[in-house]
Amino acid sequence: MIKLTRDAALMPHVREGRLRALAVGSQKRQPQVAGLEDVRGMAELIPGFDMDMEFWYCISAAAGTPASIVQALHRATIGAARDREYGEKLIPLGFTAISDDTPEGFTEFVRSQDRVWRDLVEISCAKLD
Repeated sequence: MIKLTRDAALMPHVREGRLRALAVGSQKRQPQVAGLEDVRGMAELIPGFDMDMEFWYCISAAAGTPASIVQALHRATIGAARDREYGEKLIPLGFTAISDDTPEGFTEFVRSQDRVWRDLVEISCAKLD
């Protein structure tokens, strides 16, 4: 599957000065993204921080989808994710296309992210109103 990282919807506000970016959610700076060239990564902001807090988007199928369809969807998205021209168009928007070699690899990524975000919500004591 394909993961597109970063939140491009906020970038116009940062570039136009309506929002001030304090840090990017990744550990490292993102100098390739206009408006974020000098914005610190989370590891610079919080010493010892060792986790990327990137937002991601994916293409997925419902549980129980036949394996042949999952494989066809995977091949199509991998093709797009690994296309150099496509990737170059994403970079200025603040996105990076990342692909997993197998659908199972992506499933494991989703599971790992579920644990990360669940822990962060628990630590924050956030509650739904």
